[in-house]
Amino acid sequence: MFLSVVIHIPVLERDILPELDNVLLSHDDRSRIIPSEHHQRVMDEYYARGAVLVDGFVAGFWYVQRHDDGATLLIEPFEPLSK
Repeated sequence: MFLSVVIHIPVLERDILPELDNVLLSHDDRSRIIPSEHHQRVMDEYYARGAVLVDGFVAGFWYVQRHDDGATLLIEPFEPLSK
């Protein structure tokens, strides 16, 4: 499920991590940033997907959908996000 969202709250660059971000790849104990129940969804041995952080933990993925008149940031949360 993808949500096309307009974000009305401040979103800092640190809240959206790009694919293969060092924050995800460099942690020896990734449970400090990736909840164990979502670890396999976020990364495998050599790859980490673009991730959205909520309260310092990976809470979903993001994608950019390009179209003729611009682009839309799509957020795929693991669970419903509160406002």
